[in-house]
Amino acid sequence: MLSDICWLHAHGLVQRVSKSASLSGERKTDFLNAFRERLADLIGPAADMVMEDAFESVGADNPDDLEALAFPMIMELKNAVCQQIDQREANIINEWVSGCLKRET
Repeated sequence: MLSDICWLHAHGLVQRVSKSASLSGERKTDFLNAFRERLADLIGPAADMVMEDAFESVGADNPDDLEALAFPMIMELKNAVCQQIDQREANIINEWVSGCLKRET
């Protein structure tokens, strides 16, 4: 299994993310707004409902109540969104979120 993970990392399909890293304040708000906008570009007005369902599935009913958005929660949120949309759009969201996290670390 470790060799599989190493292969995925070597090919840029997974990345190491610090468990302590998080987005807070304006960075959190900007990320969530951009995530919603990107999702809306892909799936239209259903994006708000998909995001709400994704937040509920990760145990955060109201993202505005969160003081910070830890990177592991971002990954859970991304996965919850991707489970609700077509594979093509899910691939685009995966790449987009990975790009955002790379810029933040």
